Amino acid sequence: MKKLVLVALALLLVLTWAAACGGRDGEPTPSPAAPASDQPAARSTGAPAAPTNTPAPAAQADRPTPTPEPTEEPLRAIANLDNLRSYRTTTRWAIKGVNAEGNPVDEGFEVVTAYVKDPRARYSLVRNYDNTDPAAGETTTEVYEIGQEAYMRRSDEAGWLRFTVEDAPTADDDLNMMASGDIFDNLDQMKRVRPDQKIAGLDSRHYQFDEKVLGRLLGEGMGEVTAKGDLWIAKDGGFITKYTLVMEVKGGSDFASDLTEGTIEISFELQEVNGDVKVELPAEARAATALPGFEDQPFPMPADAKTQVASAQAMIFLTGLSVDETVAFYEAALADLGWAKDPDRSMRMEGMSLMAFTKDNQRLSITVLVDSSTGQTQVMASPQ
Repeated sequence: MKKLVLVALALLLVLTWAAACGGRDGEPTPSPAAPASDQPAARSTGAPAAPTNTPAPAAQADRPTPTPEPTEEPLRAIANLDNLRSYRTTTRWAIKGVNAEGNPVDEGFEVVTAYVKDPRARYSLVRNYDNTDPAAGETTTEVYEIGQEAYMRRSDEAGWLRFTVEDAPTADDDLNMMASGDIFDNLDQMKRVRPDQKIAGLDSRHYQFDEKVLGRLLGEGMGEVTAKGDLWIAKDGGFITKYTLVMEVKGGSDFASDLTEGTIEISFELQEVNGDVKVELPAEARAATALPGFEDQPFPMPADAKTQVASAQAMIFLTGLSVDETVAFYEAALADLGWAKDPDRSMRMEGMSLMAFTKDNQRLSITVLVDSSTGQTQVMASPQ
């Protein structure tokens, strides 16, 4: 089901890229600086234009049809969404049909998010379900992004995990790769539908599309697919405000590995734009990611430390200090906090150090070594 979540987010990026490119009628989606009218506006590149010989204005009837603007950067419209003060979104997937053995498939998920720009905070809740497997039940995953920290909790696992935002599960490089325009074909097949509509209070242009617009995204790893969808793009900002998509699949699907024949229904909607949206980290989340013995004070870390993951069971981070410098740092910092180093349980070898500390009835293990993938020093701290 994790793959389905990633594909859902990737599809949102893909549709956003299509929105930035415009539709069949040649009407480009406006950039953030564009006016909220239907007239296309030239997109500034930030550099002064070269001098040209400007011809005399043509008569209105003789004016050529404006040339569509160049393609926007694939992630530009997604970034525009985060320029809003706040919003909520809801994305739903429903997958129904049969698998290769002829057994029923009835599964899906819902992703709800809440976002606040200042101070930056985002909340995501993913609910997965499988109606054909009563034992599976429903699982949920919560992710809070507060500043540069992200906290995650799954209903089928114990405890909270803490990451940096860039290392959180919601920051996946594959999504950026899938947002590439190379996976899109036949953008000129998008149909402009009038009149425009208001979605979440925003004037939005309406487009319709089919499997031709989805191009190689559907063409690779898929059997026979037909699709119909509707897409709404904010006039002012160029971001997606809503879309719906229904795909009929025969012969297998990379979107749902168990589905051989059936239907995939997907929807996304933007809500409460610039409304009274609040994202607050639960009090237990921060406390639950503290190592035992450091509930009342932060675990000491070098100034440049970058946390990879933290929980009550372990903390892993990177630092630019050498192994020897990191060892010296912890011998001094933990001594100041009342921890005593246990020489009988500590050892040193080339490029690596294992240190054991005690305080009252608590024990702490710290392993310091060079991380082969980054060349930096990696520190792993855990209670014993």
